Amino acid sequence: MRADLESYLQSIDPLRSPRLKAAVGDTVALLGGSVDTIDALVQKLNSGQLDQEIGAQNLDLFSRNRVRRERVTKATIAISAAFFSKERRAQELGFGRYRNFLYQIFPGADSNWLSIPKTGVSHVLTFNYDQIFEKAFLDRFHDLHGFSLYGQRVLNSGLNLNGISFETEAFSFLKLHGSVGMWVTDFPGDPIYSQDEPHNRDDTAVDDGLFFSNRSSQSGRSCSQREPLLFFPSERQFITSKESGFLFHRYGREVWNRAREIISTAREIHVIGYSFGGIDRGPVLDLLSEAQNCERLVIQSPDADDISSRIKFERVNLRNLIEPAPFCF
Repeated sequence: MRADLESYLQSIDPLRSPRLKAAVGDTVALLGGSVDTIDALVQKLNSGQLDQEIGAQNLDLFSRNRVRRERVTKATIAISAAFFSKERRAQELGFGRYRNFLYQIFPGADSNWLSIPKTGVSHVLTFNYDQIFEKAFLDRFHDLHGFSLYGQRVLNSGLNLNGISFETEAFSFLKLHGSVGMWVTDFPGDPIYSQDEPHNRDDTAVDDGLFFSNRSSQSGRSCSQREPLLFFPSERQFITSKESGFLFHRYGREVWNRAREIISTAREIHVIGYSFGGIDRGPVLDLLSEAQNCERLVIQSPDADDISSRIKFERVNLRNLIEPAPFCF
């Protein structure tokens, strides 16, 4: 993602997007010449490993945490802007593989989403930040009758007018690290969640107005109007184990609780294109180990044989369930 950010930085118009260009530039500068991903960068920021680089090493604890959080927010904005900038190209390339995937999980369904039975269906869980699945879904299902995309009547992803909630008996599309197009705004006592549906957003307007307001905080600094509802593996690990002050705290915890409920009752699980690497490896394996009703665990990836062998060695209880499928999505 570092090369993508560098490329995107060069494309930003500094006259139209000075704050966005600064946020992307600061994030690229922190990555420097390392091979770190954005996930690894955020983990280092939150743990204090980059305090000297961001000028926080001599500050008190409260101020250090504030400066760290500001830089993490910049990284969140930078990665969101980079994904937004790629949407038009994704639209041009089409959604062939996702379209086939949708036909597999909703065979025979017409374009009227509300006509599909809501019980006994598959569920989709993803770590992806982008909205390609959503775009393919809207390309397939045109008749949503005015219901919001992420609400209970459609994708059932948790975002509803009354806060974070799910229809337990219906299909769920869960974004386990949040998403671009989802937002959270700091409101005294209770964060406010909102969404931009992909087909309603102007793909060319990736500028300051998408992320920043013109109002100022009490300190006189310009402040974010709404933060992307997007969080990183190390942050997920923290919020699911204890209370936090992160705006996305409730969303992250509720989405992972919903994922645990779905996996615990699943009879067949397909893991597609996931390498079982990084910070989420352990938690994902723990989730799969809780699938008491599972009869078949398919690992689909070009490296499926190697991945399957490693999992069988680490988790003996999953050994008889695993079937490698060595091909791409």
